[in-house]
Amino acid sequence: MATSLALMYFIFTLSATVQTAYFSEIFPTEVRWSGIGFGWNLNAAIGSLAPTFALLLYANLKGVVNPIIAAALAPSIVVMIGAAMTIIGASIGPETVRKQLD
Repeated sequence: MATSLALMYFIFTLSATVQTAYFSEIFPTEVRWSGIGFGWNLNAAIGSLAPTFALLLYANLKGVVNPIIAAALAPSIVVMIGAAMTIIGASIGPETVRKQLD
């Protein structure tokens, strides 16, 4: 249990450090805090529904496949959807390598 929590916190800190720099770069100075705040709170509102989606998916999968497989598959599908949304969002976001940041 402690090992899995330590691994989870390690992975979270890896993503959190990149997010801070990325969010600061994609918004102009005039609206930076508003843009970051809106995105962060929208994530909190929608992301908090992920366990509900996983539970609904589990309930629908339980009759089709073995319940143990459904219990592993449902949250995995929700995480894969979130990862796909992250990849799409990062790929259509602006590139700021050569951009002067104010």
